Amino acid sequence: MKVVIVGVHGHMGIVFRDLERCPGVEIVGIAPGSPDEDVLRRAEMWKPRFPHMKVFEDYRKMADEVKPDIAAVGSYYYLNGKITIEMLQRGIHCLSEKPSALTLEGLQELRSAYGKSGVEYAAMLEMRYHPPFLAAYNEIRKGSIGQPLMATAQKTYKLGERSYI
Repeated sequence: MKVVIVGVHGHMGIVFRDLERCPGVEIVGIAPGSPDEDVLRRAEMWKPRFPHMKVFEDYRKMADEVKPDIAAVGSYYYLNGKITIEMLQRGIHCLSEKPSALTLEGLQELRSAYGKSGVEYAAMLEMRYHPPFLAAYNEIRKGSIGQPLMATAQKTYKLGERSYI
């Protein structure tokens, strides 16, 4: 199974974490999702584990040349949806960093591309299967804790210079 990496941001470590337990899976390419992403540094770091990994300047050319089975997408957050749609349109399974889309229209585009693709798509929401979260989920389903309430919070990452007005 051939895997490519598009971008080097976010939680890409989950892609690499379990590969030793996946015989026959090989990372064969890495490319930036945006021209200013420094994939060379990451590629050098990962090259000893994945000697067949080739560095590309353009993720589209990489996808067309390598014809991967899976693309792990982790570029800048505002590009992930667009890149994922392009991979799905090529018939490539995708694991993408969040957010899946920035607007409801973008989400509809992603859903449409996924629906037409015949391949699988998943967002990097792996914490729901960590033991504490899974245990809480199971207890909620059993009715052990009554009616749960939801609270949300957001951590904002600074990306370049932003106006705060």
